[in-house]
Amino acid sequence: MSYYDPKQTRAIPLIEVAKRLGLQVDAEGYTPCLVHWGAQDPGRNTCSLNEPDNYFRCSCGSSGWNTDLVRQAKQCDVVEAIQWLGTEFNLTPVRRPKKTDYVTRSRGLTDK
Repeated sequence: MSYYDPKQTRAIPLIEVAKRLGLQVDAEGYTPCLVHWGAQDPGRNTCSLNEPDNYFRCSCGSSGWNTDLVRQAKQCDVVEAIQWLGTEFNLTPVRRPKKTDYVTRSRGLTDK
């Protein structure tokens, strides 16, 4: 499994992510609600894609970033969403940061 820098995935334009997911985005940046996809009145349940902030908010209260949009559209977990973004947008995998030991040994009263 490849590891992608969260800054890379967050930098992908949200509108492009929505289009690659097959969502119908209108000129004002609205798309049907992902949670209520099959609702009777799609005009009432809309999702606003905020391009400058790369953030979405839906009339049902759902909101989030790129990974959240992918998670809701594909009904997957965050790891699968990040993998999808990485492969779909040809991101360069990075080396996974090493786990560091944050507990440092400190000197006791009798240590010299």
